[in-house]
Amino acid sequence: GQSIETVNMNNALRRTIEKLQHDLSQHVRREADSSKKLDKITTERSALQEELRKVQEEVRRLQSAKDGVESESAVTEKEAMSLRLQLDRLKGDFDATTKQKQVAEVGVM
Repeated sequence: GQSIETVNMNNALRRTIEKLQHDLSQHVRREADSSKKLDKITTERSALQEELRKVQEEVRRLQSAKDGVESESAVTEKEAMSLRLQLDRLKGDFDATTKQKQVAEVGVM
């Protein structure tokens, strides 16, 4: 039969093989878990990129609207200034006319 040394070596090899198989199956399981996590992260990343794209689009839309409002506001401001100048001119004309009338009335007396 086999010598004690051979039996002991065979048993040691068997234990080593079993340990390696156990380690390998654990590694494969961890690898599968990592792969699932990676898939989940990739999916989340895609969703976040889409969300970011939408937010950037909304920011561009709002900036455009803001620019439009500022542009309209500038036009309105110019129109208001022009109207103020016209009003001041009319008031000046009115005041001058009123003074002339007063002077004329005083002169008549």
